[in-house]
Amino acid sequence: MEVIQLNTPEADQNDADHRALPATTSRSERTLTLARDSDAVPSVFPREQRILGVLLSTCSVTECSATCVLGYVLHVLGAAAGAFWLFAVPNGAAKVAGMEEPNALLYVTSAMSALAQPAMIPVIAAARVSLRPGGALEDLDAGKVLISEQDAQTLSRWRWFLAAMSGLSVLVGLFCVAEAPLSPLGIMPPDAPVALRVTWVLVGLEFITFGPIALIGWFASMDTASRLCRDQAVEAVRAVSEADPTDDSAWKKSVEAPAMALRHKFEVLSDGWGDGLLGIGIFSWSSAAALLSSSMNQPLMAGLDAASQLEPGTWRITCFVFMVIFVFLPFLLAKDIADTSTWCSYLMAELNDVRTRCMTTETHLKVQMLEVALERLVRQKAVASSLSLVCVRACI
Repeated sequence: MEVIQLNTPEADQNDADHRALPATTSRSERTLTLARDSDAVPSVFPREQRILGVLLSTCSVTECSATCVLGYVLHVLGAAAGAFWLFAVPNGAAKVAGMEEPNALLYVTSAMSALAQPAMIPVIAAARVSLRPGGALEDLDAGKVLISEQDAQTLSRWRWFLAAMSGLSVLVGLFCVAEAPLSPLGIMPPDAPVALRVTWVLVGLEFITFGPIALIGWFASMDTASRLCRDQAVEAVRAVSEADPTDDSAWKKSVEAPAMALRHKFEVLSDGWGDGLLGIGIFSWSSAAALLSSSMNQPLMAGLDAASQLEPGTWRITCFVFMVIFVFLPFLLAKDIADTSTWCSYLMAELNDVRTRCMTTETHLKVQMLEVALERLVRQKAVASSLSLVCVRACI
């Protein structure tokens, strides 16, 4: 009879993964999470997200149309704002700042800003895919499945915070729209070119529309989806830790079935929100590059301070502060996805523990078959298969 060695490359790799588990969640936090009731309260699919889903997909009560009128309008808005940044802003900003002509840094600023505007389009598209009736969030059974009380409280707090930030985004947009033609605060100089004023109006409209959709629509729903997937991963880890691998019936019911169900959940998470993370990454880092080049442009900064009647250095400091925010924004938004992905590694580690607890050929084969089936959940990728520059573990 052929003897199967338990120190196979797969087992060695699992041991390595176990020893090098991601530091996103400490072992004590992991123990507390496993001890917590993960089916304490119902999850929620908020009403405002359902309304956004209907608006973005132009759905009737009974069926979903193949077209998206609001989505097309937002696509045009993002493209138009990008075009104005690229072709109208250099000359307009140079004139306002008292420069004879745009310099190289000003052209870099305009180009990076132009790239950032349409980068929000994938975020809108991801919000449509995830929130529409029959979309990704419904596919994850949001509003039906039970989650832990702590997750429910966290989601509720996030819901109100993001609603407040959405309101602030709308107010900023209204300010931009009003400042462009009327300049009540004097930020837009009286002799500003028409093209520059139109750009401000377009940016204001982006704040009014893209801001709330990205905050209470895309990001809030991604947080919910991440926690729903993590909740199921926690239950799978708990089931493996308590399972008896010698009981075939119990193993298939309590371990194999919920573990294999994770594959579909994380595919939905990737397909529903991955493109949005990519768009946020491009938007944030393009904006950061634009702000960096602006802060380095001494004639532009000095001219804008003088034209806006502000203290010298005000525009430079403002650009630097927002640049720092935009640099780290994608990492902050992807953190919860990274936390969720960690539980995929924990699941593989628990499977390896089963192998070491019951070192028989039959147990090894059971664990190995499940590990092979789940290997896609733990391979190194960028967040949500899309944000290739954010190198964290993602379970997709």
